Formats: sequence, C-alpha cells, structure tokens
Amino acid sequence: FYSECRADAPKWVISELLDCNDQNPDIHPFITERCDGRDENCNGAIDEGFRVGQPCTQCGGGVLECSVQDPFQVVCSTLPGQSSNVSSDVIEICDGQDDDCDGQVDERCRLNAPEGTVFEQVALCDDQLYALQDDNITRQRIDEYEAPEVLKSDVIRGRHLSCGVGGLAWLEAETCLDVLNEPSRCTGTVWIRPAEGAPRAVTGLGSYGAPIVTNGAIYFHSIVEGTPYINRHTFDDEPPQVVMSNASDPTPPNENSEIIVRSWDEGERPRIKLRSIDDPGREAVVGNPRSGAFAPIANERWVVWITGEQQRKIWAVPVSDLSNGGFVAVAVDAGRLTSVKIIEDTIFFLNKGTVQTDLESFNLKSGRQSIISSGKFPGDAYSVQPGYIAWIQEEDSTTALRVFSSPTEDVSE
Repeated sequence: FYSECRADAPKWVISELLDCNDQNPDIHPFITERCDGRDENCNGAIDEGFRVGQPCTQCGGGVLECSVQDPFQVVCSTLPGQSSNVSSDVIEICDGQDDDCDGQVDERCRLNAPEGTVFEQVALCDDQLYALQDDNITRQRIDEYEAPEVLKSDVIRGRHLSCGVGGLAWLEAETCLDVLNEPSRCTGTVWIRPAEGAPRAVTGLGSYGAPIVTNGAIYFHSIVEGTPYINRHTFDDEPPQVVMSNASDPTPPNENSEIIVRSWDEGERPRIKLRSIDDPGREAVVGNPRSGAFAPIANERWVVWITGEQQRKIWAVPVSDLSNGGFVAVAVDAGRLTSVKIIEDTIFFLNKGTVQTDLESFNLKSGRQSIISSGKFPGDAYSVQPGYIAWIQEEDSTTALRVFSSPTEDVSE
C-alpha cells in the first residue's frame, strides 16, 4: 500500500488529480470523458478515445464528429453539423458509429429473434456466439443474423454458460448463492457439450461453483460437507478429478499449472492465493486487503476481484507483482459492483445503482472509465473477448441480446 508518492512506487500509483474547473460539478478527474469538445476528466486532452476528426467513409466520405444524440458516440459526417447521406445500401453495424447515416448509432446492435424470445445466458468464443434462449443452448456466428443452431434443448434453469477450446460447460441449477464469506454455489448439476459429441451431465446433484472452459478442460469447485474442492474434467468419459481442496472459484491455469483461487483457511475470511495444481502444498498469498474477496478473475497481466461487505470496490494486482502490487482500481459511493471480467488491461463490470445498472469498463493503465450500456441486465449475463462485447438487456418487458463490435484497441484501451 502506498500512502504517498515515492520514487519506488509503481507508475499506476502516482497520479496527480487536479480539478480543472471548480465552477462546474460535471468536470473533475473522476468523471468519464464525453465526446463534446470539453476536457471533463481534467487530463489535458479533449474527447480522447473518440477519434474525432479522423476520416470515415460510411456516409460518402467525411470525418468523425461527436454525436448530438449520444455524448459517448461519434457519427460520420460529410459536412460539419452531422449532415446525412442516407443510403439503403449501407447496413448499420455495431461499431459505435452511424454507418447508415440516419442520425442513429448502432440501432441494429442486437441479434434478431422472434418476438417474445427469452435470453438468459451468453458466451463469446472466437467468431461464435453461444446463448441460452427459450431453454435452448444455441450457437451462431457473431457477424450473422441468421437463425441459430440448437446444441441442447430442454435446459433446466441454465446458468454460468462457458465456452472454450474443447466445448461448452454450464450449470443446471434451481438456486445459486454468491456471498462474501462463503464459496459461491449453485444446487444442481454440471453439464458439458464437447466440440465433437453430445451434451451430458458430468456430475450428480450437488453444490457447485461456476465452471470455466480453458485449454481443453473445465474447472469448477464442488462443496462436500462444507469443504470446497477444485475439480477438473477433460471432456472425456471419465468423472471429474479433484485437484485441490479448501479452495473455490478457480481461474484458468497458467503455463506452470498454477491457478488463482479463493482460499479458505479455518476461522479466517477468504484470501486470494496462487496455488499449484501439481504441488497442492505450494501457495502464495496475493497482495489483498482483509475486507474479504469475491471470486477472482485473472489473465496473463492482472488479477482482479470485488472486495468489501457492500461490494463497492474492485481490487487489482499486476501479475508481475502479486505480493505487493495491489490497489483499488474502481470504487463507487452507492449501489454495488458485480460480474467482473477482464480483457488485456481492461476490466468490465456491472455497477448496480438504485435506479439502473451500468455495464462499464475501466482501463487499468490509462484510468479511463466508460459506460457501455445502461438499463436492466437479467442474470448479470454478459460476455467479452477482444473486439466484441455481448450482453442481455431487458427491453419493453422482454429481453434482447445485444452485440457490440469494435476494434480491439477501442474495447480494451
């Protein structure tokens, strides 16, 4: 923990925060930059990240301008003032721009589905989008709007859909619980659908955590007589194998077969630890506060998780300094934070306020925080990968599956 600026402090700790306009409450270092010709976040740059002034061809050739309808979007204008050249030959795509020049941004940023379709889960893998809709698990290409392929029908209360090399995994469970000082758990069964093969249950009825698919295997935790165990299954005909005890909520293993877990020591709150699958006795505590920890998320650069009784802070630790490098990346004064995910240097999360929920992103290097979408997100269901974000949103008493496509640098920086 760094309480002052020191020469040995990591570069992300040192930050000069100056309010550049005391007369305007909407301008300060902690606000999200809008596209409006002003420097809201007091970093010396105007409309950074919006590519204003860059050439575009969507509307017959022009430049990108701030949208007059949405301060977080840009439109392509052939003349100043957002002139339009509406053409029926141009199809609106989900890229944060007004492709068909009708003054609306990403109005087709959703997948077509029959009226009344109920979406509950979504997962992105490469160019494929998997969803749980109307009790069916489906697959289709991200860039297509055709009818999806049904992979599994009659899914009973499907939850925590995960995809990766090897196939799919999910839970079928009536009830789930995720609280600060207990392992997350769902009462039900773990299902898989191999890339080549039929779907099947790989466990009996029990208490399980969300499965993750990575490198041809799935990892999940089970809870037996109060003790959590990490399990691995390799999409074969064998039963899952226990690889670790007194641990839950695993992240994908690294090249040394080490995973980040919530570790449960008797009489203590959960701590985030790095533990070895090959040598279960070898472990290291990840630098973190003792205010408790929800399920961690990790990639090759960062480990992040939500901490605190009220779920109002996201703690981040660089992989290069797991023991001492932790810091508060995101903090909110009200509501609560849920469903953290990470791509490269950007974390994504849901910020549940009293009126609505925001799907947001925060770049751990630049400090830029952005709102992607606002509304109601049934089941906290969304998925991210480089270049795409997909989420389920409630609209007019029904649900819609929305997909936002963008160059990788726009999603993760």
